[in-house]
Amino acid sequence: MGEIVSIVSQKGGVGKTTTSVNLGASLAILEMRTLLIDMDPQGSVAASFQLNETKILKGMYQVFTENIPLSEALIDLGLEDFHLVPSNVYGEEEEIEFFRYGMDYTLLKNVLKPYKDMYDYILIIIH
Repeated sequence: MGEIVSIVSQKGGVGKTTTSVNLGASLAILEMRTLLIDMDPQGSVAASFQLNETKILKGMYQVFTENIPLSEALIDLGLEDFHLVPSNVYGEEEEIEFFRYGMDYTLLKNVLKPYKDMYDYILIIIH
């Protein structure tokens, strides 16, 4: 059963993205199945992998608002067993809605439940 690790801070510029990207890549290199979930509306994790709006068709926003399975939003990051579900919030109204859904930890727990056995680590970046 996978471990869920949250990297959290309300303050920007404290290293949430850097920590999560480097930790995720390191775990994947050590052959740990790793899922990186970006819940920060800024979406800096995707930018770290040179992903932009045109490459991100679905993300955590659709998982919450359209009730799509997390698997539909997974992006393979190029290392075996290293995946990302990006934050794909592109407007102020979406950001408010995303924040409301993201703070519903019961909803997040239910979304993650089927994936805990699929990954050794699930890393979640929360702003």
